[in-house]
Amino acid sequence: HRDLHSFPTRRSSDLENPTTTDRQVQVTCTDDTGVSSNVAITTISVTSEPDRPVVDLDGLATAPIDFSVTFAEDGGPVPIVDPSDLEIEDLDSTQLSQCVVRLSPTPDGAEEGLTVFTGTSLITDSYDAASGRLVLSGLDDINDYQNALRTVQYFNNLQHPDTTTRTASFVCYDEGNLDNSPVAVSTISISRSNDEPTVDLDENTAGNGFSATYTEDEEPVSIIGSPSIIDPDSITLDVCTLEILNPNSVDRSLEILEGEDFGRSEERRVGKECRSR
Repeated sequence: HRDLHSFPTRRSSDLENPTTTDRQVQVTCTDDTGVSSNVAITTISVTSEPDRPVVDLDGLATAPIDFSVTFAEDGGPVPIVDPSDLEIEDLDSTQLSQCVVRLSPTPDGAEEGLTVFTGTSLITDSYDAASGRLVLSGLDDINDYQNALRTVQYFNNLQHPDTTTRTASFVCYDEGNLDNSPVAVSTISISRSNDEPTVDLDENTAGNGFSATYTEDEEPVSIIGSPSIIDPDSITLDVCTLEILNPNSVDRSLEILEGEDFGRSEERRVGKECRSR
């Protein structure tokens, strides 16, 4: 006789989320005289395994599932996903219970973070600056979670932010508490801008100017009150220029106290008091 164990076998189906109805395989054999055997039946029980959700930050039609973006200083918040094409898929579930987006690292502390607009009362959101975690919670349709995640943005309020690259990982849980695997990651690059210095001739009064009155034949008067110079991304200055805009006599002149000539290309600490008379 021929050993039936030597017959080739293969999987009956590669279908995701198959029905669990029992399958049967009928086996008959015929000898060389044309006589058929009895009918033997193999019964196959099918078990469906729960499927994990899939999160793709720029749409399932493109690979990979991740996303990247550049945040520019003073440019405002930026989307860290594709706001039109982010997709969530779960082959055997129509709802999610939670999504967590974790920002790391966060060297600028509470000045940077993540925002989201859920658009539904069934999903609540909270952001913890200490851990960098944005949590969306509440049992709701996958489509509602998908629409909410499409609004996630990164912000940084600092002048001269830390340029360390940030990552934001997206993990979502379905109603069976299964999370997506692999984890989708958004990479955020930080770009600085060169900020202008700001000069205030008297920080104790409104505006950035100063007023003074000079009386003929009297001593020179100060034309600067309590000055301040602020530059968010530099601690030194190259040049400060003082100029009379409407002189009416060659005898009128400006003199810097202590002989300091800020018209020269010299390095000066920002915040050094500049006084004139």
